[in-house]
Amino acid sequence: MTEMPRKSTGCQRATFCEGVKSPLYVSFDHRTPREEDDIVVTAACINDMKTDMSENEFRAVVIALSKVFQGGIIDEKIFNLTYWKR
Repeated sequence: MTEMPRKSTGCQRATFCEGVKSPLYVSFDHRTPREEDDIVVTAACINDMKTDMSENEFRAVVIALSKVFQGGIIDEKIFNLTYWKR
């Protein structure tokens, strides 16, 4: 296993395919942003999308976006995100 350098948050990423930069490589995610005591394993692409959202916020945004892809309208209230820091 090759470990990537630590980020400033203290979390680590690991890949099981040396040299492969796949969006599906194993990534460790804070279920709640910046909460070091609740880490889960996920794909890098999911972790990158979820970055500043809690698990519940992320699920709600994904569901809302899927409705848009089916021709619906998004409720902008869904983007009142607690942990968004950008």
